[in-house]
Amino acid sequence: MIENFKYGWILARKDFANNRLMFVWSSIFVLYMGGVLGILFYTGTLAGQNHFLQSSTTDFIMLICAPLLGTDFSRRAFNLQKEDTYTKNLVYLRILPVSSAAIIWGRFQQMALIFLYNWTLFFSILYIMRIRFEVDISLISYIAFALTWAGFCITLMSFYLYFEFSLSGKKYMKFTFIVIFVLVILSICSVWLDWNITNTFLLVAMKYGLASPLMWSCIAVSIVCMTLSIYGIRRTLRHRDLV
Repeated sequence: MIENFKYGWILARKDFANNRLMFVWSSIFVLYMGGVLGILFYTGTLAGQNHFLQSSTTDFIMLICAPLLGTDFSRRAFNLQKEDTYTKNLVYLRILPVSSAAIIWGRFQQMALIFLYNWTLFFSILYIMRIRFEVDISLISYIAFALTWAGFCITLMSFYLYFEFSLSGKKYMKFTFIVIFVLVILSICSVWLDWNITNTFLLVAMKYGLASPLMWSCIAVSIVCMTLSIYGIRRTLRHRDLV
């Protein structure tokens, strides 16, 4: 396992070296989405809304951003549908004298680092721009709020990771649109039921801090989903025809 981890890290570093603008595009995306949220919160407050987190737009943006925080924004991701770059990359990796486990570890490590960078930047911007001015929340409670969303994000990312290894580019894009559609419906339902998901996550974090049952539940579900995803990928790599 240690050897596969090391070989996986070599593959991940090579991928980072070949896509040097990866973090630049990620930063632009995160700064833009964080800025949009900050502006919406600010204008909502000026308009006299009861609470900036009760805006229906908040859930929509937060839900859409969730799976994108783990996206690498590389040339491979941009050309996915046109050139089926994930499959081509997998064909290349299968030629190398490394095990399937090392390939999985490499992609997992890459996604984990990208997510950690995007997640930290996104929630730092959100905290600095509005939340610390609008609600009485401690830093510990805010970390619990961010970790709750992290669990939700990783759960979605586990599905993306599995289908990246098991589907062609066109099928992967169809899956992406299905996920976005489901998230949009979820945000609409939250408005219809007068239940704001983002506000709920925040209030539970403020009440319980790092002992938040919602936070630990999201983290536990994300670990289970990612474990199942990796297990499914290992089975897929044994049988998938890449030609």
